[in-house]
Amino acid sequence: MPKARIINLGNNTLAIDSKELYLPNLSIFFNNLQDRLEEFLFSKLLLLNPSNLEVDISKLKDNIHEEKNNFNFTNYKLNNLDSNKLLLLKRLEDKESRFSKEFIKGYNNNKPIYNINRFNLYLKEREEFIKLLGVAIYLLTGCPIRGTEIIQIKYINTLLYGTRNLFIDNNSSYFRVETNYSKSNNIIGIDKSIVRFLSPKLSSILKVYLVYIIPFYNFINIKIKDNKEIIPYLLEYNNKLVTSTQISNLLGLETLKYLGIKLTINSYRHLFKYYIRNILNINLNLSNLEEESEEEDRIEDITFNHTTKQSFINYAKDNSIFTYRHVGIEQKSFDLVNIIFKELNLLNPSFNINKIYYNNIKDIDTTSIENSNINKDIIDLNLIENYSRKEKRARSNTIRKSPNNNKKIRLAIYSSPKTKDKYKGNKVKKNKYIINSSSSSINLDTSIYRSNNSSKESIESIESLESNKSLESNKS
Repeated sequence: MPKARIINLGNNTLAIDSKELYLPNLSIFFNNLQDRLEEFLFSKLLLLNPSNLEVDISKLKDNIHEEKNNFNFTNYKLNNLDSNKLLLLKRLEDKESRFSKEFIKGYNNNKPIYNINRFNLYLKEREEFIKLLGVAIYLLTGCPIRGTEIIQIKYINTLLYGTRNLFIDNNSSYFRVETNYSKSNNIIGIDKSIVRFLSPKLSSILKVYLVYIIPFYNFINIKIKDNKEIIPYLLEYNNKLVTSTQISNLLGLETLKYLGIKLTINSYRHLFKYYIRNILNINLNLSNLEEESEEEDRIEDITFNHTTKQSFINYAKDNSIFTYRHVGIEQKSFDLVNIIFKELNLLNPSFNINKIYYNNIKDIDTTSIENSNINKDIIDLNLIENYSRKEKRARSNTIRKSPNNNKKIRLAIYSSPKTKDKYKGNKVKKNKYIINSSSSSINLDTSIYRSNNSSKESIESIESLESNKSLESNKS
């Protein structure tokens, strides 16, 4: 039998792999991590203060059953976020704002001259934020998510990658992450679905990020970086997924700095399982149904993606194995994380409302955005609803007619995180996009929204995917 990795030394102290950890430091570490994410979000990405937000984050709702393409809670009509999502783009358009002066050097014939170095710095800072967010999601979901599951979190529905697994829980306002694991597949032929909940404050941080930052990030990718690849994964930068190794390495640096010991994803998983069972002594019986079952699993074991028997053998050892039921997993998962969040002082969802992260804020009336020039020249990035399998696998191309010399420029537009060099011919498995752009003013993109205004330049989309017959053109 494997040797126990966790030893209770008493006086709120545990030893993991012969390294001591003072348990009250966990709460301090977790809250410090949330505060640093908040500061990072407002001071380096949003460039605003919490008091400047016009959206009541706590009242946002979601439709978890909606599978429509390009849908998430930011598109939910009940939230009425269409104008708020354009906040950073509106500030970019305001020539007198400090925000605009940082990102735009000047204008040539009313055409903006972008400060590429500033945009590159912004992308670098967002990359750091995303990696730290990955560590926070791992630590602040009650029971840690496996590293391979974290990087697969999707915040929006797409045709190519399927439906999202990140939702707002309308009862608690927490974000919920739904993942599957297939250890039971070989036995019963069914993957088990696991629901986890992010801490209240981390949920608030993520809501602000998805509402305000994602539209601006998409604008940078499309307009500034000329990148036509947009993928729906939360932990992504430069169209590359954060790896579980990167999260584990950063977790080691964070825990070494703030807890005094270096913990990886694996060692922290062992530690927190022991903490739940032996320190908090959480014992949630799922149900008294299915009396004929000989053995069922505890809720904390299910959320750790293994059986109770496996847990006692490999993680937190005990002399007995209890029988627990599967009914009510979702509610019991919520009960479990609330006990953990309460014990670790993580139930406060609010930002530090009086904190000043960014100075010289010019007031912006987001309600007037619809009447501004922001909608007159907007990039239109629409996923065309191609439902046939053959069409999904076909390569999407567009032809742009230049108004100057009538030359045709072929644009290959991708939605996959893989590089273009690897694809040739019509074997590429891609989603098809239509992009409308113009040569003047600021072209602004939200998180894949449709513009009601047509552009001066026409773009014809190649619709003939099944044969080499005549091209059918669609003018946006």
